[in-house]
Amino acid sequence: MSTATRLGLNSSSFSLDRNLSLYTIPAVFLTAFVPHTIKAVWLGKRFDNSNPRGTLRLHDNDTPWFKDTISRLTAMHNNGMESLPLFFTAVLAGNFARLPARTMSIFSLGYFATRLVYNYIYFTQRTARGGNMRSLTYLAGVLSSFWVIIKSANKVYDLV
Repeated sequence: MSTATRLGLNSSSFSLDRNLSLYTIPAVFLTAFVPHTIKAVWLGKRFDNSNPRGTLRLHDNDTPWFKDTISRLTAMHNNGMESLPLFFTAVLAGNFARLPARTMSIFSLGYFATRLVYNYIYFTQRTARGGNMRSLTYLAGVLSSFWVIIKSANKVYDLV
């Protein structure tokens, strides 16, 4: 049996009724890690891997776009890493409570989608409207995580 088949990812057998939530943990982690990697590559030798959180070595002759983009990549990485514990908690709580596979798959894939959209908006938008859209995608991810945690608690404690 192929790995894709075991994961339920073959086009003929893909189903949200297979609990994909644990598989989304590495994918969501990558939405936080990739911006950091891009920043390190773009900075080249100016990126100090012995002190990756140290002061960025931007030059006066770096374009404003480059400086802004490096700043945005840093913020995307930080926000992604800060949001991971809440998502991980929701995934683990939902699985512990044995929430339906479909619920967990829709939640986790939806959360992953919010992180992709968040990063896209953060990287491409430079307006107040873009900032509002980015904040809404962040809020959607947070609220969906709280929803799963509360749903899990209700099930564990037989409240519904």
